[in-house]
Amino acid sequence: CEGTGQSEVSMDFFNDIVSPCERCGGTGFRDEILEVKINSLNIFDALQLQFEDLPAFVNSLPDAKTDKRWLNIISLLLKTGLGHLSCGRALNTLSTGELQRLKLVAGLSTGKGDNKLILLDEPTGGLHQEDVVSLLKLFDEIIGEGNTIACVTHEPLLFREADVLITLGPGGGRNGGKIIAAD
Repeated sequence: CEGTGQSEVSMDFFNDIVSPCERCGGTGFRDEILEVKINSLNIFDALQLQFEDLPAFVNSLPDAKTDKRWLNIISLLLKTGLGHLSCGRALNTLSTGELQRLKLVAGLSTGKGDNKLILLDEPTGGLHQEDVVSLLKLFDEIIGEGNTIACVTHEPLLFREADVLITLGPGGGRNGGKIIAAD
């Protein structure tokens, strides 16, 4: 399966058949890799953990006391509303909003207070309203540290919190791109 955990049988006139790999049992790892465990979890088990479960796991690791970078990254993941995602989730299965927020975490993990301009395109896509509120709190924190956020959005909660709101239109495609209003 070459690490995919799946085997595919090509059917000439029908849809291909995809099933768990018989050799690895669908994990994508060889047995000798799965034998290595940290706190009773092998790599496959650890990749099934959700981000919201990571702080407890990371704090139980021997080196967690000396390297707080991981806890800071996990904290950012939780603040952006990505706590429900599993660590091993494939990027091609994420929504546009989830990808935007993951990129935001990657950018912020290198340092937030550097007068950065952060450009976001629909970062609230697919988010529950509670997660939008959490994301707004993170935006306030980011802005409070001297950064600027420019955001394309259709989310009314973001409209209300914006310092400057620019409406483009009058339509999409060739009819869009003109400033209709700015306040």
